[in-house]
Amino acid sequence: MEVNYKHDDWGEQGRISALDDQNEIGYLVWKVKNSKLWLADLMIHDESNRGKGIGTKLLNELDKIAAQYKADKIWGTTSSEDLPVHRFYRKNGYSVQVINNEGYLEK
Repeated sequence: MEVNYKHDDWGEQGRISALDDQNEIGYLVWKVKNSKLWLADLMIHDESNRGKGIGTKLLNELDKIAAQYKADKIWGTTSSEDLPVHRFYRKNGYSVQVINNEGYLEK
């Protein structure tokens, strides 16, 4: 499967879409504030597309956006109990902490 990545940048916020032909198979939403880049949402729609490197590639694209905006940190939140998601972020260089039943990620 060949996946293409489409960037929509609306000035300090945007979306990266992972496309198989013209069909969106995943996305990442981001926003920059106070020199920090907030990873608002990352989703791979169909479980059959998970584990294929698409989410990792979306995060790699996010690193480029962070550099473009000179963000000194990427951060976000996740479910405190979603351990597979915690492993995914850790594998991609993020630290994940659970505080007061909320998962926080940072790179």
